[in-house]
Amino acid sequence: MIRIPEMKLRRALALLAFLASPAAAQSDPFTQQAAARLAQGSFREYIEFLSLQNDAVVSADIQKNVAWLECAFRDFSSSTA
Repeated sequence: MIRIPEMKLRRALALLAFLASPAAAQSDPFTQQAAARLAQGSFREYIEFLSLQNDAVVSADIQKNVAWLECAFRDFSSSTA
């Protein structure tokens, strides 16, 4: 089972929240550097998510996807509780 570190998941969520904020639209270099730093911390999890097999015919692939997503959401929910 792939386990996503809690801190990296928090970084990914912080990046998403940051990019959705009006501050992300500014051209302030500090803002761009902060966004780049947060993005680099979450790339591994994003690549893992994108590389999940997506063939519904192969039940083993689906089970792996379910296990990965359950772990990701479990870590996410424990970090927000």
